[in-house]
Amino acid sequence: MRMVIGWAVFLFSEFAAAGWVQVPTEYGGRMYYDIEGRVRSGNIVSMTSLSDYDSPSTTKANDGKRKVMVQYISMTNDMEFDCVKRQYRNIGKKYFQSSMGKGFGYLDNHLPTDWAPLPTTASWFRQAFDAACK
Repeated sequence: MRMVIGWAVFLFSEFAAAGWVQVPTEYGGRMYYDIEGRVRSGNIVSMTSLSDYDSPSTTKANDGKRKVMVQYISMTNDMEFDCVKRQYRNIGKKYFQSSMGKGFGYLDNHLPTDWAPLPTTASWFRQAFDAACK
């Protein structure tokens, strides 16, 4: 039941109300994470990121009825960080047709992912981890 409530909050929250902090990225676009919305449970911290791209991308996602190819310009990603083991996993992604998480959103059905080590090449990811695990 708690998972269903958590997903409902994730899917229907207003991004404008979130405490987005912008971090530098190595790709064409902007990356934000919601430091005010982080939730800690022992060594695990949940936090949402928002990617806003300069040009559209395409992925396979769920439109609520079936899997379809969708074009998106922004994406939210609910992540969990294990602050002790220094690893992460994605637990929810949503793709949007407009900037900053606006417009119709499509869900990613390939989640949650397995726990993985923190990437060594993405400095924004390290900053998000450090902010989440303070």
